[in-house]
Amino acid sequence: MPGRLGFELQHWLQQQPQNARIPVVFLTQHDSVEDRAWGLANGAVDFISKSLLAPSSIHLLALRVRNLVMVQESQGLREALAAIVSANHQINNRLMVIMSAAELLKRRFGDGGADAEDLSLLDDLIDAADLIGAWLHRLAAADRWQFTSYLEGCEMLSEPAAGPDAS
Repeated sequence: MPGRLGFELQHWLQQQPQNARIPVVFLTQHDSVEDRAWGLANGAVDFISKSLLAPSSIHLLALRVRNLVMVQESQGLREALAAIVSANHQINNRLMVIMSAAELLKRRFGDGGADAEDLSLLDDLIDAADLIGAWLHRLAAADRWQFTSYLEGCEMLSEPAAGPDAS
């Protein structure tokens, strides 16, 4: 793209919410320090010289593109992990409310205000909440995430690898 069209496209992409996360890599023959500084300061992830298109160095271009993709994937995983940690905290808070309410009801009804079936249901609720709490604890203590393929190209989170302090 002659002139500043590449910079203009980068600026336009950054202004569009649906495109703002698209990584911009400049492949250029003219890569002055000023152009690199402006592009990087405005969100470009890399400048690549067209000299890397030479047959003797095309493998370097492939490695740089691979590394850029890995950085993007890593960022996405960090964001997903932050969302999971936040959800874990919110679920755990509400779980504590459920467990406390079930324990309180069990104490109130255990003094003759409920039949054995009602008390058994409260015990089941408490047990289920305990199991959920234990799984949330294992999830929070995971050293690494494991994924299981269930359809071609689709994966789901499976039981995490337990950390040293997991029970």
